[in-house]
Amino acid sequence: MKLEITPTEYFSLASVTTKNTGIVKILITIDTHTQRTVTTQTVESLYCDLLLSGAGSYTREEFLNEVNMLGASIEVGVNDGKTTFVLRSTATKCKKLLELFGLLINEPEFSTKELKRVKSTELNQLHQAKENSKEIALDELKNGFYGSSDRKYSYSIDEQMAEVPKATVSSIKKHHQATITGRWTCSIAADQAIVTLFAKELKKLKRTIVVSDAIHQPKPPKPSLSLENIPSRQNIDLSIGVPLPITRAHPDFIPLTFAVAVLGKWGGFAGRLMSTVREKEGLTYGIYGQLEGFQSEEQGYFRIMTFFSPEKTVQGLTSTFREIKKLYDSGVTQNEVDSFKTILTTQQSLVNDSFTRVLSDLHGYHCENFTIEEMEELKSSLGNVTRADINRVIKTYLNPSQMSISGAGPTDKIQTAVKKWMAGK
Repeated sequence: MKLEITPTEYFSLASVTTKNTGIVKILITIDTHTQRTVTTQTVESLYCDLLLSGAGSYTREEFLNEVNMLGASIEVGVNDGKTTFVLRSTATKCKKLLELFGLLINEPEFSTKELKRVKSTELNQLHQAKENSKEIALDELKNGFYGSSDRKYSYSIDEQMAEVPKATVSSIKKHHQATITGRWTCSIAADQAIVTLFAKELKKLKRTIVVSDAIHQPKPPKPSLSLENIPSRQNIDLSIGVPLPITRAHPDFIPLTFAVAVLGKWGGFAGRLMSTVREKEGLTYGIYGQLEGFQSEEQGYFRIMTFFSPEKTVQGLTSTFREIKKLYDSGVTQNEVDSFKTILTTQQSLVNDSFTRVLSDLHGYHCENFTIEEMEELKSSLGNVTRADINRVIKTYLNPSQMSISGAGPTDKIQTAVKKWMAGK
């Protein structure tokens, strides 16, 4: 596989080329964030469905059928102020898929009739979201880390439901204009002939650019407790964490990544939290930690994700913070450093086994303006990190007394006990 990134005036193109593959996958991300409001959050949610609701002379059903008849797909998603298109097809059908994508970009229907349908769907989804305790716990945690104009802030479900009826075709078109005029970060996995075709189509499609400043409002650590009562749930979903005053390019990012992996590596049983809170004490089915929310020059945060039954929540929090404090007080051992270097290196080699996984990995770095050389240097530095560096960043960033807790689920009966525990931790 060959990896390349070629910047141009209006877009940047990264490619993963490999011979004799009949599969094509394309990722296109456009950062449209300027200032977060309940209106922009609502418009972003409506935009994806409405965009796929007809283009050119095609109705919604006709357009989707044209794509499906190719054995292909076009997906659109918006997350944290970034719109991402995902295109999949075979190599033989890619040219036709790109033509349909171009039609979608240049001649979207955006009909009032379809907007009515999309609004109804969105309201139903928001109503269902009131039961999504995992997402509610995460949103409340992030809202404590960022100001209301930041891309990672989330307005309440009730605020969004009140805003949906106010959305207009005009507001959707305005977002689409920001999407087509923003700088496109494009990544493709295919053979060289398709990469060349895609580059040619991009040059025809993308000839304008308007770049706006994005508001970023990180807050300093301020320990807080948020408990949202959702009586229909059986367990209490928890997000525990702390904002971090660094970006991905900061030299402390890699040793901090290593420290967090030792504490609660996402997936599997290697982290301390899984081996104790789950395996030894049986308090939860899963408990993991990772660094999240980093966007180019924007600061992210550390988060632990887990859940406990109501009657075991205080015990679970006690066990979780015992492990965090142990890490903070004593750091990692040399054996852990040696072991996790192997684990993390093996994990990266598994990514390299699939060219579509390589594409997703490359696209993430591409969106944060890394060159191929900078990406490879960052990855290789995981193998060079020292125990001293890891323990230094633990002391700098992972103080348990600075961490906030956000929970959602049947919290009514345990609110007093958790608040008492929080005050004494």
